[in-house]
Amino acid sequence: MESIYYAACGGLRADFDEDYIHRVSGKIEADILHMVEQLIKAGADVPKDILAEELRPEISPARREKLALMLLDAGADPLAKSKQNWPPTGWTTLMINGIWGGKIAKRLLDAGVDPTVCVEEEDSKDSAMSLAMKEGAVEVVKLLKEKGIDPGELRVVDPEKIEPLLKLGARIPKDMTDRILSDLSQASHSQFPAKLCEDYVDIIQILKQHGFKPELMAWTKKDHSDEWGIVKEDAFFRAFFKTGSNPHPSQENVIHGREA
Repeated sequence: MESIYYAACGGLRADFDEDYIHRVSGKIEADILHMVEQLIKAGADVPKDILAEELRPEISPARREKLALMLLDAGADPLAKSKQNWPPTGWTTLMINGIWGGKIAKRLLDAGVDPTVCVEEEDSKDSAMSLAMKEGAVEVVKLLKEKGIDPGELRVVDPEKIEPLLKLGARIPKDMTDRILSDLSQASHSQFPAKLCEDYVDIIQILKQHGFKPELMAWTKKDHSDEWGIVKEDAFFRAFFKTGSNPHPSQENVIHGREA
């Protein structure tokens, strides 16, 4: 049991933050899946509750979905729930590993996993839908909506995912300006490859077509000293200016801490 458990769950993490996980090459991802497959064929015991554990976090969502399907086919219990601090106690297999793709989500739903389970902690309330929205898992969100579950607020800043999620009924949150600028700042300070500020022009344009009204001037008056290391630089606002979203062009210098 230990060998297959380590092979399927023994990934690389950093500060338990999904945004800073060290991704590996496609070859290594394929090797991980091949290793698990060979262990299963060799007769290694598959823990019944393994899908209630987080699978290799350093591999892509698509490969994690394949790994989850492989373990499910090998006898993992779809109705298992987490009993640990991470993933939090009470999370279902759908919440933990069913958000990586439509195939695994459908298999788990068909097996009877309750999609309405919601786990409250001190500062959060998580469900399969909220986690799928956080990951921008469009196929999963669609399946859950077909079960009558409201998508809720948009939680991703990704031009390829925003439009389909909005079409599924996701709502633009009131603090979307903050979220975009936080994402810009995180990308700017990350040591890993990230989208350039200019890439956010498309994001803002898509959102504006759905009623988004940027609140740049209100944002600049807030204290963001502890938020993702944000500093008031031209780079973080360039995308907004290019879309004509600065409501007061003459006040642009306010961003630099001085009057126009």
